[in-house]
Amino acid sequence: MLITFRFNYAISRTMAFEKEYHRNLRFTLREKRQLLKGAITIWMFDRGKIVGESCGVLLNRLADIPEGCPRDPKSIYCYSTTILSNYQGRGYGKILKAVFIGRVARDFHKIYGHARPGASQALNKSFGAHFGTTYRDWYGTSEDYRLYVLPLHD
Repeated sequence: MLITFRFNYAISRTMAFEKEYHRNLRFTLREKRQLLKGAITIWMFDRGKIVGESCGVLLNRLADIPEGCPRDPKSIYCYSTTILSNYQGRGYGKILKAVFIGRVARDFHKIYGHARPGASQALNKSFGAHFGTTYRDWYGTSEDYRLYVLPLHD
């Protein structure tokens, strides 16, 4: 592994991540560009190949606040910590999540998000996330996502 990170990258070159999501959760290029304006986004590379993407949006800047989240200027909503399927199961997710937390911890006191069952919930729990409401059939995906909050400061 030779891991590097970028905080600025051509969005058009990141659309492979959208294929990792259920079709009901995918963004078009235009939607993704709009979402990432003002977002904190980190792309992870291994030996120059893109393997991961994590992005968070300030909760008080979103027009539509995700279910269960407050409009809090000191909280951020983590839209994703995604590893391309060919690279999953190798520890990349934990590395990327740690880098994301490190980046946002200086400016925010909580990370909110919705995690799907399995690896996503386990990953967030490993960093101390507390789980709340379960949202059945999240956006027609047939999966039950759970709201989580990850406190960053005591």
